[in-house]
Order: sequence, then structure tokens, then C-alpha cells
Amino acid sequence: MEHREILDKWAKYTNYDPNQSTFNLANYSYELHKVNERIKSIIQLYDRTGALAVIQAKIMFKFILKKTSFNMLRYMQNPGALDEDKEMWDMFHSSEVIAAENTYIEAINKLSDEVIGKTLIGERNDEQVLDGLFEATDIVMKSLEGCNKDLFIKGGRILPITKISTHIHLFETLAQCLTAFEVAEDGLYLVYINCGGTADGYFGFLLRNNSNLLFINERINEAYSGQHQNTRNNRWAENKKYELFPYDFIFNYTEHDYKGYATKHLINEDKLAFFELGPKAYLPIIIAMIMLSKQYIGETLDLPIKYIDILLPSNINKIPADTENALILPENSALIASHKAIDLSFDLKKIMSGEYAEEFHHNSNKDYRETGHFTNRNQLLVDLWGQGFSYDPATLYETNSVLRLTNSASDSEKIPPEFIGTRDRIRLQGYYQIRKQLADYIRDRIHDAWVAYGKTPAVIDWYISNIKNNFEKIEMLVAAEYLRIKEGGEALGQSWRWGDSQKIDIYYVEQKYPAVYRSIILNKEKKNGRYYSNEYLCNHSGAISNIFFTFAPKDWTQLELLCGCEVPKVVKGWLERGHRGDGNSILDATDLVTEVGTPFEERESEKYESLYGDSNVYFNFAFSIGYSKRGLNQILKKYGVSKR
Repeated sequence: MEHREILDKWAKYTNYDPNQSTFNLANYSYELHKVNERIKSIIQLYDRTGALAVIQAKIMFKFILKKTSFNMLRYMQNPGALDEDKEMWDMFHSSEVIAAENTYIEAINKLSDEVIGKTLIGERNDEQVLDGLFEATDIVMKSLEGCNKDLFIKGGRILPITKISTHIHLFETLAQCLTAFEVAEDGLYLVYINCGGTADGYFGFLLRNNSNLLFINERINEAYSGQHQNTRNNRWAENKKYELFPYDFIFNYTEHDYKGYATKHLINEDKLAFFELGPKAYLPIIIAMIMLSKQYIGETLDLPIKYIDILLPSNINKIPADTENALILPENSALIASHKAIDLSFDLKKIMSGEYAEEFHHNSNKDYRETGHFTNRNQLLVDLWGQGFSYDPATLYETNSVLRLTNSASDSEKIPPEFIGTRDRIRLQGYYQIRKQLADYIRDRIHDAWVAYGKTPAVIDWYISNIKNNFEKIEMLVAAEYLRIKEGGEALGQSWRWGDSQKIDIYYVEQKYPAVYRSIILNKEKKNGRYYSNEYLCNHSGAISNIFFTFAPKDWTQLELLCGCEVPKVVKGWLERGHRGDGNSILDATDLVTEVGTPFEERESEKYESLYGDSNVYFNFAFSIGYSKRGLNQILKKYGVSKR
């Protein structure tokens, strides 16, 4: 009987329904469903012969028999029920199933003997081996499901794998690993990429077969190069495959962050042989390697080619040849040739126009790892200040990761791990860097213009002067706003609230001080001795103002309406709320140009303080006018509005 036929009978016997969503937790129906789902995945992903799936079904069948109480009444009423169970028993003890079991038992025992270094004397407990296989398969499949499948060199069809290494191969960088295994013997190897002993280190299975170089690994991808150095803690490391790989057996964890996550993962190099790990640690690894050795046999790998930033020409030429971690480049290396041939060029006009945003912004048609947040929402400032910008394609992909290959790297340095991905993902990193450079260029030019203009005090003087020149129109707005409120319109009062984004917010309060903090008050202040009285004189009556109108513009176009003239170039693009980028610039690759604003915005002013050492940069362009009752009545009468 073929394995497929056995599995079909098993599915019918267990009433397997892939769409089942409710279960009776009082029996084993949920566990049975999970095993059947695992069987389906095994056939689809790992062992298409069905041998491993049949073993899983048999072990689950034995579990059911052990857990089921013998119900004599059931079999008296339905004599055929026992026949069905007996048929399943005979089927799972057929020669085909026994052969499938022996295939895996022999493979596990062979690797176990290699680990130990000798063949054990006496009879083995095959049932114990199969039980271990059953338990480990679930762990292995869950772990491998979340791993990256990185193909660096594409060769011919995968041939039967005859060599499986029982040693952990330790490398400082993936670049070293790949260049070494490109010329190694065909086989399957367990590799650890150390990354300077940081949490960025990761395990993986490297398959070298018929000129293919495939790396199945647990690497936590960064959205952009250096992302992990910008995060507040190492919580992202939770996504490592701790159940499969021997972290608990060969690592020491030190230098914990404030959340308790270790920033240093120091590997014990005396325990790189599987024998040093112990059966509990190496059995899941052995089973994973057996499953992987069967997964791709006879296939031509249909995966996109991946690249590493260290191996790009701008970096590889800077690696000294006489260091401890120096790369040993194979002659006529296909790996190096592919990195030289990749087209990573950009059109400067499209960069400046933001046309590339469509290519790199998140959308459902592309892998999310190859996209970021690029919406081109700040084109005005690019047009105003971007002239003269250029970038050097030869240095665009330069990375400090190459320090891992020199003797100059120290434990204290924050060196990013290698950035790895498809051509589109590497291009995303390039575009991210270009827009970052453009953002810095624009900010520097705006800063220079701001300094040349006289900084914020000069802008405030210009603003007050033009407000006063346009005072008649402003007081017309005061009268119109008062009329609107008098006719039942809602007034913006003491609390800071946003109204219509297309209109200027005008706050109205009946008190002796304005509603908006840090607004310019266009009234004379009355002083009482040595203390300020917080009383302001009405511009019309000279009496104490007890009614205030505050104008709080939202953007630079509203400033032009209030001033009645064009704003200075350094003010153009101003937004009261500031320029907030799209997405999270720590968690995602984002267009940093969208975060550049004018100096007067709150966030941008803080950057001026940190980057340039400036102070007193922020200005919100809000201004207030106070009136006495008599003074307000005068302007109401002047502009045809009835008295209060």
C-alpha cells in the first residue's frame, strides 16, 4: 500500500476536516486536528514521499488507543467498529510503514553515532527514537516556518544529500561563511553568525549542493541598516528560534538592557561539537537536518537571489587581507560576480521629484520587506532648498559592518549587522540612504538661510511689522468672528482645540489675558511697580483689556493672508503641527525628507538645538489682541456690526 493511500485512510478514519474551527476539549479532538495539519504541511514542505507523515499518523493512532477506554457496549451494538480499528492497526504495522520507520530510525541513529563518535553496542529502543521524532517534528516545523530562505548562488537540481555535518561552524559574518562554503564539499551544515557577540547573532542551516548555496536561517531582518542599534531594547530578539537551536546550552548572556534583554550573546567555543550539547539539544537539530535534506531533492530552487552589503564593490575593496577575520575570496567566485553585476543605480531627477515613492512605498503587490513609508509629502521644501544636491553612488552602500572583518572593531562600538536581501531590498536601503542625505542637505540649507536672515527674532520682527501694516483687515476678522459667535457659533475658548484645518483658528475669551500660551500680544502692557500686572491696555480706548482674540494660524499660507504679503523663503512650508513623517522612523524604512520642517516648528527647533547648538528657535506665529468693552464696540460699529 502506498503512503498516500495510508494517509487517505487515516484522514477518513479521523474525520479530518481542514476547515474545522471548534473542538471538544474534553477529548483529544484538538490534538488530533493539529497532528493532521502537521501531516499536511510535512507532505507539502518537507517529505513528499509521505514517509514522515505516515510515522506521525501511526504515533498519533497509538496515542488514541492508549487514551481510549474499551467500551464493550459500543462494540456489541456496532461489531464493525472493532474491525475498523483492527484494520488501522494492521495498516500501521504493514511492511510499508515499517520501512518508512526504518528510514528515519537509521538516519537518526547514523547521525547520533557520528555525534558520539562510535556505534553503540546493544539493541536500540526504536520506539523511543520514534517518540522523540514525533515530539521534535512539531518544534522543528514551527521553527523552520519562521526562518528566512536565502539563496545566494543558484545551481542545478538538488542532488541527494550525503554529508550532514555534526559540528557548529562559527563565523563572524555571513560574508565569511558564504565565501568559505562556496568552495566546500557538498553537504548540509549548521552555522552560527556571531556578529561580534551581540544579540544580532543567529543560527542557520547552510546547504551547499550542485553549485547551489542556500542558507535557511533565523536572522531577524532589519527594516534598514542599523535599525537594531536605534531600538530602545532588544525585544525583537524574542523572534529567534530558541526551541530549535541550542542557545540554553552554549551561550552566556550579559549586559542586559532596562527591559532585561541581553545585549551580549557570548558563545562557548568549546561546545561547538554536537556531542558537547547533549541529546536534548542536538536531537531537534538532527531531525531538522534530516527533514531539510529531503525537502529540496530533485528540485531547481525557485527563490530570488539575495545579496549582502559587505560583498558589494564599495565595501569589499576596503577589507584588509591581513586581518584575523579577512575574507578568503574564491577564484572566479560566482558569489562575488553576482554582487558586482547587480544594478543599484538611481535617476537623480526621479529622486528629487519623489517619483520613486511609488516603487518603494508599502503596497499589497510587493514583499513588505522590500518597501517602507515613502509618500513624498514634502515636495515644497525639496523644490525650495534641494537645488545642488548630489550623492556619490560609489559610497551609497558603505557600511560599518566591514569593521567586523578588521581588527579595529571593539566591543563598545555599535556596529550594525550585515544588511541582506533581494535586489529590491538592497535598492530600498539605497533609496533610504539617499533621501536621508537629501533631508540633511535641505535642513543644512534652511539653517544657513535662517542664520543669514537673523534667526527667529528677525522673523518675529518681520511678522509683527506686517501684522500691524495689515491691522485693518485683521480687525475686520475680529468683528466678523464676534458676529459669528453672537449668532450662536461655537467659540474656541481656553482649551487648545483645532477647528477647520482650512481656516485660521481665532480664540475668544472674556478675561484679562489671552487663551493661547506663548502668543504675541499686540497691546501695551501696564506695569504696577516692580511686578507685572498681566493687564494690557486697549489700543482704542486705553482702558484695561478684558476681552481677547487670539489668531492661531496653521500653515504658511495663512500667514500670508494675515500679513497681506509673501512670507520670507525661510518661512515657506511652515506648519503649526510640524512635519511628521509617515510610519515609525525607528521600526520602518521611512522617507526622512518628510520630517524636515522650518526652524519654527517644535520638533525641528529641537533638532536645531541638538544639531547646531542654537537656542530660542521655536515660534508658533500666534498673536493676540486685547479689547476693553468700549474699544470692541468701536470696531464693531466701524465694520457695521451691532454693539455687544
